[in-house]
Amino acid sequence: MEIKTFLDFEFDIDELRSKSAPLYCRYASELEPQTAFIEIDCRNGAIDVGYYSEIGNAVPVAVAYQRARRYSIPANVSGKALAELLESSEFLALAERIYQGVTIKQNGGNFVGQADDDAQEAEEELRSQLHSLNHHLLEVWDVDDWLFTNHVLEEHWHHEPLRLAVENLRIAAEEESVFIDGDLGTALLDSAHFRFRHGYTVSKAHVDALLAHGMIGLDESQQWREQSWRHLPDKQE
Repeated sequence: MEIKTFLDFEFDIDELRSKSAPLYCRYASELEPQTAFIEIDCRNGAIDVGYYSEIGNAVPVAVAYQRARRYSIPANVSGKALAELLESSEFLALAERIYQGVTIKQNGGNFVGQADDDAQEAEEELRSQLHSLNHHLLEVWDVDDWLFTNHVLEEHWHHEPLRLAVENLRIAAEEESVFIDGDLGTALLDSAHFRFRHGYTVSKAHVDALLAHGMIGLDESQQWREQSWRHLPDKQE
């Protein structure tokens, strides 16, 4: 049997580590996120991570015919925990056994991956190892629920630039082991826009950001500046 000689990551491990939940993707029309996976391509030794991009989890031909092997993992696993597992000697040893033990053979008109006994055993051990990721899951919150269930806009964003407010919120979410499902900047802008349109008080930072994003006109912002009763009071430290 020809000896295969290498395994290789198809992604930036440091980038994966730096993200809170790098494989979490939930489409707006769906209640649940897409299934995430680790993939070992037994044709060339490539190791990859990702999520099924199509609703219904359709798979590529290489996966359907088991030339590439996929193993499901939680979508909300932390990037740090996932990177540590992928770099571990235990994972790499199991991946090597799978890679070496899967032979690509022609079966009718298709080329199919066939795992020997050791590769099948390694796959079972790998699935058991992946259960450890369940101890490193982030709590997923809808962006509006996380921001506004117990707080109002000015508690998150008052006088500071929008980008700084967003960065502070991202840090807070990470400290709470929370993954935010949705865009923080958009949610803050939408809340400020609602308040502006309905005559509630907003700050200069809110108005400047709404104007910069084309959500209000210059004449509207000028009118607000002349109506002091619509100005949010300075934040009390």
